Amino acid sequence: RDRPDRWSHLLADDPDELHAMAAALGIPPRGYQRHRRSAALNHYDVPESLRLRAIQLGAVPVTWREMARLTREWRRAGARPARPDPP
Repeated sequence: RDRPDRWSHLLADDPDELHAMAAALGIPPRGYQRHRRSAALNHYDVPESLRLRAIQLGAVPVTWREMARLTREWRRAGARPARPDPP
């Protein structure tokens, strides 16, 4: 069921992949959010209405716990910082 008050975060270990997915979903570059402490947490917010489409395009839904584990791994691996500006 679509809930206008529910949002998800769209993250990726590759900034180019992240920006490409956001563009495919029609999310404008101004929606890109930089995390103040870790580039691994840079993301786009995705409204519930686009969540299923993101999954159809290849996004993998994860729990908050799984996301915390993944971002720790990305930070340890030295996830490359995102470009200064999205495309």
